Amino acid sequence: MILQRTPPPLYFLAALIIGVGANILFPLRIGSQDWLVYSGWGMIVAGILVMPSVLLSFRGASTPFDVRRDPTALLVTGPYRLSRNPSYLALLISYMGIGIVLGNAWMLLTGILAIVLVDVFVVRNEERQLEVVFGDTYLAYKSRVRRWL
Repeated sequence: MILQRTPPPLYFLAALIIGVGANILFPLRIGSQDWLVYSGWGMIVAGILVMPSVLLSFRGASTPFDVRRDPTALLVTGPYRLSRNPSYLALLISYMGIGIVLGNAWMLLTGILAIVLVDVFVVRNEERQLEVVFGDTYLAYKSRVRRWL
């Protein structure tokens, strides 16, 4: 199925287009208090700061980052000690931060939809694939580390 091989950033790009479009047609604003805007910027920065360690983990293990390619190594260190999906969490956190900075409540709703679709169509497929490729090693890791946080 094509949704299983769609790169997760494309889910968030679609969510962004829908969220911005919905906000143009039917404005649904959230507050613009300074603390909210600062929190949103903090979320954007936090999400961005996670990505170098994720990418370095993939590079160090010589395994592809692209969900359309088969994994050659199981990542269990760095950000993968805390979450089995730190890159998707980073995308979500940054995306939600953008929605907060823009004051666009639609983006918060479409962000939730995007991560649910990523979970259903990408993450679960990846987990099945990792279980086939790495067997008991993956199952042990899966029992120690939560899918999200």
